[in-house]
Amino acid sequence: MLSQKRYQIFVSSTYEDLKAERQQVAQAILELEHFPAGMEIFPASNEIQWELIKQFIGESDYFVVVAGGRYGSVDAEGISYTEKEFDYAEELGIPIVGFLRKNVDTIPANKVDKDRKLIARLDNFRKKIQTKHCRSWSSPEELGLLVSKSLIYVTRTMPRVGWVRADLAKSLEEYERINEIRDEVEKLKKDNETLIEEKNILERAVRNSVLPEEELAPQFLAQGDDLVEITCFFTGQNKKREARTLKFSWDEIFKAAGPPMFGYLIARNDYDHRYSFEDDIADLIRTKIFDIVEGRKIEIRGSDVETIILQFKQLGYIMLDTNDKDFSGWTLTPKGEAKLTRLKTVRRVPPK
Repeated sequence: MLSQKRYQIFVSSTYEDLKAERQQVAQAILELEHFPAGMEIFPASNEIQWELIKQFIGESDYFVVVAGGRYGSVDAEGISYTEKEFDYAEELGIPIVGFLRKNVDTIPANKVDKDRKLIARLDNFRKKIQTKHCRSWSSPEELGLLVSKSLIYVTRTMPRVGWVRADLAKSLEEYERINEIRDEVEKLKKDNETLIEEKNILERAVRNSVLPEEELAPQFLAQGDDLVEITCFFTGQNKKREARTLKFSWDEIFKAAGPPMFGYLIARNDYDHRYSFEDDIADLIRTKIFDIVEGRKIEIRGSDVETIILQFKQLGYIMLDTNDKDFSGWTLTPKGEAKLTRLKTVRRVPPK
């Protein structure tokens, strides 16, 4: 449907010396099924015609300027009409495509300016054209090909209002509306994905914080000096795997396990799937059975580790969190930090 859109393209150049070139430009524009418009329609260069030219430029979608070896006829201020057209198109914000003749010194003498002032003005104008989308040509045929390629690129990258047949205008509007609706649908999809992710984050935060069930309220849970059994495994002196079940208070366990969670996240490592604080609990166990285990490795039963985590979570001491690098794990809550501080700090003994 978009191929039905046609553009009006204003062609600006000197006339007498570039007739063959203008013909190639017009042919290239017509082959692309667009409409060429240009100053040759207006043989007289005066202010009345200039107002009409300005109207044609203002109605055009693109502006093509071709510069050869002549600056062209000038107005009362010494500005050529080609440059005036260029400046007016630039003022209106119309996309400008420029084409400069290569090797100006090889152009036949009857097609170049001899007046030094005109030569200087042409040189400055060529530099102005070079600030736009600009290409160089050496023959009318080459110019035609370059115009065709450039307009295909410019109309694709900088689409304009253009023209359509009256009977196709409604279809084009419907097509563009469909594209707008598609864009709206894509935006809604992205917004919905964002909402779902925010919902999931909120749900995880609720799930990983203290559960609201009344019977699981912290005041009903074992804590402080209450005891809990922990089963550990190690290799005995006879090189056989042995197990021991020991009792510790919840404060003893938190005092050992809390420091590794202080200020950073803890996660099971990829090697042996253990939490790093298990080593600290193992050291606590070692103090009770050192004569049996000595320096050998101690492993804690996995179910006991999970019980410890859930107990501390429900007591409000720890929570599952994610840092800015998407690294998730258990970390202390403010309540947990306060609890650990009370357990670990040393109080001053009052003098006798």
